[in-house]
Amino acid sequence: DNIPKERQISNRRYYLKSKILKELKSNTEGSFQKWLDKAPNPKRCSSDDIIILKHHLDNKNFMLVVTSKALLQNAIKQKRTNSSFLCVDSTHKIISCSFKFSTFATATVNQKVADMAYFIHMHEDNESFCFALKAIQEGVQKFFKEKWEPLVLNLFFLGLF
Repeated sequence: DNIPKERQISNRRYYLKSKILKELKSNTEGSFQKWLDKAPNPKRCSSDDIIILKHHLDNKNFMLVVTSKALLQNAIKQKRTNSSFLCVDSTHKIISCSFKFSTFATATVNQKVADMAYFIHMHEDNESFCFALKAIQEGVQKFFKEKWEPLVLNLFFLGLF
C-alpha cells in the first residue's frame, strides 16, 4: 500500500536527470567545482532555478545539497499540515564515482510525494544526513523567513541501518 506509483517514480527520475545531473558531465570533484562556480546567485534565481544550498567538496566526505525555491516551498507546506511525513530516498547511485544520490521529500498518508531537495554524498551516515537536513532548514529560513523543524526519527541510532 505504501509503494509510490511507477509513473511518479519515473517523473522524479526524469526531473533529477534533466535538471541536475546533466550539468555534471564527469562526476569528479573538479566538475562539481566548475558547476558551483557557474551557479547563479540564489537571491536572483527564479522559483525553478537550481540552488546550491550547501556543499562540502572533499574526496573523503563529499556532500552537495541542491534544490529550488519551488521545492523548498514543499517543506513549508509539510510544516503547515499535520498529515505529512519527511522521507529520504537513498536508492540511487551515481555509478561512475560511487556517490549516493538521495531525495528529501514529504509524503502524505495518501501517498502524495513532494520533493524538497536533492543530496549527492559519499557516505550514508548520520553526519551526512544531518548536513543535508540542516541545509534545507537554513534554506527555508533564508528564502522564506520561516522556521522548519521537522521531527526526525534517527534510525541510525536505533541500529536499523
